[in-house]
This record gives sequence, structure tokens and C-alpha cells, in this order.
Amino acid sequence: VGTLGLVLQPLAQATTAVVRAAGAECVVMVDPNCRPSILEGSSTFAPAWAAVLERADVVKVSGDDLAYLWPDREPLEAARELQRTSGAAVLFTDGAASVHVLTRTGAAELAVPRVAVVDTVGAGDAFSGGFLAQWQASGRARSDLQVLDAVVQAAQFGIRVAALTCQRAGAQPPFTAELETR
Repeated sequence: VGTLGLVLQPLAQATTAVVRAAGAECVVMVDPNCRPSILEGSSTFAPAWAAVLERADVVKVSGDDLAYLWPDREPLEAARELQRTSGAAVLFTDGAASVHVLTRTGAAELAVPRVAVVDTVGAGDAFSGGFLAQWQASGRARSDLQVLDAVVQAAQFGIRVAALTCQRAGAQPPFTAELETR
């Protein structure tokens, strides 16, 4: 779920309906992808975000997202608040600095490798896609999202996918074979 789906109608209604209709076995991962220039004056974002957050199992947020959602808080404090209030596993990506994994059962800070950055477009989506791909491939269930080690393992894979994506022009995540050779 991204920003435009929560800002524009009928996309906000459709997104909310899809998330609410997700089966009990389905892992729902959301990314608010806050863009103040788009969100300014939106009467749709806040209620749609709240509705989606009710069912979210994983929330991927950046420092920019947290600055928009909680402008009066430090990003990590805001991420902790998001985890406490939503109950979801929170993945706070902070660019090249680190990724914070926050669950009900614990927290971890994961290093991000230094890479020769060509383009950061798509890095967040690549991270999320990598996380979900690893989660599914490992046979994990929704209930495992509170197992810190399991979430950390999937986030580390997401970091690898995002790092490779940043080394290419355009939003071009790597193929599985490229990840297996590294």
C-alpha cells in the first residue's frame, strides 16, 4: 500500500477494502510513503491510513514518513510509538544509516552495507519486496512476525535486495540468481 492509494479516491476506498478483505493467513505489509507535497490538504489520507493500519502486520517506514506522521518526535521514538500503537512489526529504514526492526518481543538495529550508489529510486520497494519474498520462501506465517529473529532474517534479505537495486539506474531489483551468487 503506498501513498497515492491512500490519498486519491477511489483508490483510498479500494485499498482499504482490499486490506480489510485479506484472509487471516495473509501477511499485510504497508508503506505510507509519505510525500508532503501530495498529502497537503488531503482529507483522505488520515482515515485511510488508520483503517489500513488496523490490519497491517508489517509497516515499513522511512525517516521521511515518520517526520510527516510524527513531526514532533525523533524518528526512532516515532517508530517505537508506531509499533506500540499498531502492534505490527515495524521496519524503519534510515537510508544508508541502518534498518531498525521493532516487534512486540524485541528490537534490533541492522547495518546497511556501503555500496556505490547509482540510483535510490525503488530502494524502499526493493527492500519490502525482498522482505516479503524471503518471508514467503521460508514458509513463515503471520504469527511468526513477532519472532524477532525471523523478522531480522527477512529484513537482512530485504537489505541485500535494496543494496543491489541502488547500484543500478532505475528501479531494477535483482533476479534471484544474482542474490544466490553473492
